[in-house]
Amino acid sequence: MVMIMTVKKSRVHSVEQWAEKIYTLGLEKYILVGDFISPTKVATMRHIVCGKEFKMAPAKFVGGQRCPLCSKEKIGDWRSGVQLPLKIFN
Repeated sequence: MVMIMTVKKSRVHSVEQWAEKIYTLGLEKYILVGDFISPTKVATMRHIVCGKEFKMAPAKFVGGQRCPLCSKEKIGDWRSGVQLPLKIFN
């Protein structure tokens, strides 16, 4: 009996690769400024447009989450029930 094993390509990225991924996916508007441990651990990022520094797991950023300050401007603060004007285009 012959067993065939397949090896999956490693998804391990270096800090530089994650920083480049964040910069590219964020349309050159986000940079990784804090210590990076892993994609699921929180790291400090900066939104270049508004200057806000915030903590977020890089995997969440890749999944579509962005700057919490600017996101509130776009969709409103759902916790207070206050709807802010929508900014569809920057």
